[in-house]
Amino acid sequence: RSRGLGDVYKRQAGYTGGWTGLVSLISLIDARDAANVNISPDGSVGIPDLSGTSGMTWTRSSRSTSFETVDGIPCWNLNAGTLVTSTRATLGDRYTLFYYWKPRASDNVPTNWRSLHYGHSPNSNILKDHWVMVGENNKNLGMYSTRNGAPRMRDSGYDITIKWQTLIVTGVATSTGSHLGTSTFYVNGVQVGTEDRVGSGTQTYTIGYSSTNPPGYISVAGVLNQELTTTEIAALHSTLVSGSSVSSCTVCP
Repeated sequence: RSRGLGDVYKRQAGYTGGWTGLVSLISLIDARDAANVNISPDGSVGIPDLSGTSGMTWTRSSRSTSFETVDGIPCWNLNAGTLVTSTRATLGDRYTLFYYWKPRASDNVPTNWRSLHYGHSPNSNILKDHWVMVGENNKNLGMYSTRNGAPRMRDSGYDITIKWQTLIVTGVATSTGSHLGTSTFYVNGVQVGTEDRVGSGTQTYTIGYSSTNPPGYISVAGVLNQELTTTEIAALHSTLVSGSSVSSCTVCP
């Protein structure tokens, strides 16, 4: 692959592999990690972000965001509620989003969309781009780009299933901070589709929308400013389904 942000980060002095000190990791919550387990966020109590991004925590934005164990898997129940952070970290021009989740069962209750990360624009100070979105009243996996004209929903060509799964998305922008580029979607370690928009240049804000579009059950949600290779994606998938915390994967990044 061509060299990008990830290669620069890997070669920084003092980096020895694994997640500790990985500069490209800008956000991570992991219900299997001791620092996150059993935390039910509310308006004041937050989930401490594991990335090392200074001051980042995730609190309840709306409705219920309880910590639960579902099908034996620790997670946050975001079938009705959403999470928010007040800390802004910018999505780079090469990035990887990764999740272990069970999508919300209904296509239209409580709302018609399912949103994972939703970004914030540092230029206009308003919300911009759902980095991962499931389409309106359907199961179409893709992203929702608000920085270009219609159609805003960009479909990867894959329909989600309602069961526990890994979702890994790599994004490569055509130019610095552009909404144009290629997002590639991997479900359970297998590439399932692509689309032609990216979230580069927008910043961390919510999981779900500020008051709607809850995604489902979330066990892990993370953001790397680094495009993982297919070998690294396979290793990350294996760790996500193993029940171990993401930090236990020494070869993923």
